[in-house]
Amino acid sequence: MSLTEEQIHKAKTSWEKQVELTNAQVAARAINVVNEAIDYVNVTRIEEMCGSRFGKIPDTTIASYLKSIRILAQNGRFDEAYVRKNLSNGGYLI
Repeated sequence: MSLTEEQIHKAKTSWEKQVELTNAQVAARAINVVNEAIDYVNVTRIEEMCGSRFGKIPDTTIASYLKSIRILAQNGRFDEAYVRKNLSNGGYLI
């Protein structure tokens, strides 16, 4: 095939990067996150606190945008089912 040593090294490096990316994607899809595992952003707790403090979930500067892309439902609550199904391949929440 008349490949140079440099071309073979570049092809090997490219292949290794592709395998690493594919492995990371497969591993991410295999993760099943449950609400109890999320402590860095506890959306349910934030919604509860807004309800007790303000009587509703207040609009923010980005609420209309988040509603337009359906991350938030029209009532302002996080639409976890939509995000899981349409934005996170169903297997993990991001």
